[in-house]
Amino acid sequence: MRNHSKPAIWVLAAHHQAGSFYTASSPSADLTLSETIENDDADVRERDLHRHQPGHMMNDAGRRTSLQAHSTARSLTASDLARRLAEHIESLRLSGSVERIHLVAEPNMLGLLREHLTKPAAKLISSQLVRDPAHDDGESLRRVLPNYL
Repeated sequence: MRNHSKPAIWVLAAHHQAGSFYTASSPSADLTLSETIENDDADVRERDLHRHQPGHMMNDAGRRTSLQAHSTARSLTASDLARRLAEHIESLRLSGSVERIHLVAEPNMLGLLREHLTKPAAKLISSQLVRDPAHDDGESLRRVLPNYL
């Protein structure tokens, strides 16, 4: 059962620094910013993000070599942001506040979002646009989205 007090059409504009949720009151309406979830570590230098540096080991030749982390700290913070955005989408879904969602995201963030969405939440995705929305506002996003959301 859908909650009729909130718009059913949502747009998520996501990049490595933040995800902004916009609403539209009808399929052809303008977008209104509802909420922004930020990645607090997005602008921190990579070396400052490391909380635990990889260690060292001795190789077969008796030389000391550095162990490499499998994921960079920056990619982990982006993944954490994607997880938080996906959790917000899931809470919207569970509350009945969303009928469909349009995603506008940079390529890496789009992939991370897809990894973190639940199957029922993924079914709400109506369209996806690969674009860096870092400098977009609701008006510029509306121009690049389908005329009828």
